Amino acid sequence: MMKFRICNVLFLITVTVFTPATSFGNSAYEVDILDTRQLGHVRHIIDSARQLPGDWRYLEPRAMLTYDAYQFQLAFMSYALAMVQINYTPAYKELYRDAQLSLIEKMMRRDVWAPTWLEIIEMEPYKSYLEAGKEWRDPVREKNIMYSGHLLQMIGLYAVLYKDFRFDKPDSIVFEIPGLNGFRNTYDHHSLAQLIYDQFVENDYVGIECEPNDVFAECNQHPILGLIHYDWIHGTMLSDVRHAFWDKAEELNYIAPHTSRTMYFYRVREQERVDKPFAWADGWNAMMMHAWNADLVRTIYPAQRDAEKAALMDTHPEHWRRRWSTPIACFDFGFLAAYAAEVDDRDTVSAMLDYADRHFNPQWDDGRYFYPRRDITEAAFFDGLRSEKDWIVPQEKYGQHEMTVLIGNVILPLARLNPGNGLRRLYDRDSAQNWITGDTPEVVNVKYPEVLISHAVYNREHDRLRVHIKPGTAYRGMSDIGVINLDTGTHYSVMFDGKEVFRLHQGKVVSGESGKVEGAWDASDSILTISLPIDEGHALDIVSMM
Repeated sequence: MMKFRICNVLFLITVTVFTPATSFGNSAYEVDILDTRQLGHVRHIIDSARQLPGDWRYLEPRAMLTYDAYQFQLAFMSYALAMVQINYTPAYKELYRDAQLSLIEKMMRRDVWAPTWLEIIEMEPYKSYLEAGKEWRDPVREKNIMYSGHLLQMIGLYAVLYKDFRFDKPDSIVFEIPGLNGFRNTYDHHSLAQLIYDQFVENDYVGIECEPNDVFAECNQHPILGLIHYDWIHGTMLSDVRHAFWDKAEELNYIAPHTSRTMYFYRVREQERVDKPFAWADGWNAMMMHAWNADLVRTIYPAQRDAEKAALMDTHPEHWRRRWSTPIACFDFGFLAAYAAEVDDRDTVSAMLDYADRHFNPQWDDGRYFYPRRDITEAAFFDGLRSEKDWIVPQEKYGQHEMTVLIGNVILPLARLNPGNGLRRLYDRDSAQNWITGDTPEVVNVKYPEVLISHAVYNREHDRLRVHIKPGTAYRGMSDIGVINLDTGTHYSVMFDGKEVFRLHQGKVVSGESGKVEGAWDASDSILTISLPIDEGHALDIVSMM
């Protein structure tokens, strides 16, 4: 890694809070409801994804050679939306599908990958690790898993969630620099996955370099997760490489056995591990590894949490000076909070989010909720292994907290959005039967952002579609939502706030009251359109009467 709204109608819902003991294969799959701040986080991510190409409002980093670079923000936005999709709204896909595709398209833009990668390959000592004669400007070819691994994971998530395999097509992934002495290299999902798998093997499983010669444990979690989904789709076994990789990681003590802390990075040529414990390294690595190696993560989590949590929330002036005088503390705080959320340590998550809301200046902006960037230190941002004593905090800013765009835009929201095991559930085959729904009832044609869906789930066992709906803007009035994949041979009861408003039989609205809620069936495209008021939160329930 570089060192450096919706109608106020709701389908009636039952809330279940997941705990570490949750059975992911539970047939009576229930999901949580997004609260106001969670919906604000989702809107911030969705609206960032919907910004026009080249529009980086809210996302501008202090410097591109940092964890704040666009590629990290886009990738973690993708993971956050995927987690929300399956944990809160598995029966409402259109908004998330379009946003995910936009994030992938942005990820492949030259203004995302070039500012970081092209500068890295010209830096000393990295140039000495690059073999002459290769096209090193290509950002996925080799030694850049901090980009290619994220791209693979994003494409795999999109394909699994939405059964859209457009990136399987030849030349669907393109990297180029036009003009004299330019280049153009093309890939697809197949060639990208094979390229990454081959790098694991060729590197003798020590991991793939994030930048020339440097392997970070956390960066290597993303290609593993990307390969897992690639295998699901294509029937391959490329992700089995994770076992050899982690055997090697344990041999080389990527996680120190006496402290349970994650290494900073591993120097390949020198065959040496650089130990400098950070909460962000612990959190980033283990949060993602929890998706495929949960037993290990739950073993090391208590020691990692206890080593950092108290200091990160200690406001004693002298302690604050030692800890919060560097922007590294912001990354430590954010990733530890997101890690705690994934392993379902609710007490720690609540305490850290409360601290964030008191100290990090949370902001509402046109329905978006996030923690805006705040620059405190004067030193160059993430300048290699700079000692903490070299960071300078201006006296007038003493006591304030640095906030970076990755943490404020995505990682702290990820902590608030994760109901526990939220990322792990994305990579569990038994759980997938609950959110890879196929042709089951689904909400469509929602007028975002006037209308926000805070919960949408189809329960197979009870043949019931439930959705929570809230207003997303100042608009109040009537709005339509659609429902697809209803069985025209089934008799349904449609209820609004617990009261039946009409029935649907053999594709026809056969009874109901006029005025407040009305239904219409379009036989040409088999969509039930429900007209209902947007004034406050409501509940709508469509349930089979068979």
